[in-house]
Amino acid sequence: GGQARRLVIARNLYNCGDIILADEPCAGLDAKNAKAIMENLTDFVRKENKILIVISHENHNPLLFDYVLLLSKKEPNAFGRHFDLVKTSPQYVEWIN
Repeated sequence: GGQARRLVIARNLYNCGDIILADEPCAGLDAKNAKAIMENLTDFVRKENKILIVISHENHNPLLFDYVLLLSKKEPNAFGRHFDLVKTSPQYVEWIN
């Protein structure tokens, strides 16, 4: 569950480099645990001045991230900051709703 996943992530962050690639970090977790993990992960990278790249099929809170890249059929569909994409990308708006 969430506790075990947090432990694995914490152990991996202990000696991580400047760029962290998180491939489906919340797969199989309930919404509460997924939210906690994503908030802790983004807090960590901001405090430690790291770069975080999250690959996910889930719609995590896009406000946690500086930039969002939305792919559709393996092609870039939208890229930018959340508030800009809400104004310019109907596909992004559909994805977050």
